[in-house]
Amino acid sequence: MKPDNSFLSCVASLLILCLVPGCYRPHKPRSFKAQQERVQRLKPQKPTKQIKHMNAEEAIAAATFYEELGHKDMIVASYHQIINTAPDPDIAGTYLLKLADFYMGEGNIAEAKKQYQRIITIYPGHNSIERAHYRNLIAHYWSMLPAGRDQAATHTTIKLAKQYLSEYPDQHENSHKVRDIIAAAYQRLLAHELLVINFYLNQFLIEGRAASLKSAIHRLQFIQEKIIEYMKPFVSQVESLREYSTLPEDMVNFSTQSYAELLPYAQLLSDKVTRMRQFSEQHTLEGPQSIHPRDTF
Repeated sequence: MKPDNSFLSCVASLLILCLVPGCYRPHKPRSFKAQQERVQRLKPQKPTKQIKHMNAEEAIAAATFYEELGHKDMIVASYHQIINTAPDPDIAGTYLLKLADFYMGEGNIAEAKKQYQRIITIYPGHNSIERAHYRNLIAHYWSMLPAGRDQAATHTTIKLAKQYLSEYPDQHENSHKVRDIIAAAYQRLLAHELLVINFYLNQFLIEGRAASLKSAIHRLQFIQEKIIEYMKPFVSQVESLREYSTLPEDMVNFSTQSYAELLPYAQLLSDKVTRMRQFSEQHTLEGPQSIHPRDTF
């Protein structure tokens, strides 16, 4: 039987191709980032397995699918699975930021703060760490607004805002908003302290206790030393507040317990508190009200 020349020719052609430089490229496995980009280019398909059994690439595809559907519970579950299984910390940090933003958009400020802090703690070198710090600050700002007697959230917001300005001095796009947050937070502290002073003044007027008046004076001194002084870089016309908070020396160091002698001091203090409150209302510092928890970052 004669050999099949066509078959031999085909084999010879293949051998020649393999010997030509550049014609043969051995298969190289795609990097995880390349896999993620490939998943994002493909049209999302309905997942065929439970999210808890998916690898990171499958979970990314599932997240894309559920994002288009708006299926909130499955979006969160997909994000968590990506965070837990992604071998690349950049990918895990990116989806942790997406998770925090998702909670922020849903108005779940407490959970958003928790997730932003996780990014800051676990991925301090992430390429979006500045945004994580900024959004964490915004979350604390919004949690500060409904604060009542306890102003711990307000103090924390001021601390985070000053840290942001110190660490990211060149972020001009956000710096003016951060300064507005600081000004609004100090104004909130001022309003709270004025309420406390009124409480002590009313206590003095009703019960005649000199200690109540002394406490009111001490709170006014706190406003001058710890609030107005630190408001200077962030609030214009702050000197008017300083003037209203200044008391005569004999009033600050009074020793009498006589209600009749102390009453003029109480009236002077009440007048100063009224002036400070009016000034504060006329120069309202609302902070970045354009930023809402439901906004898309």
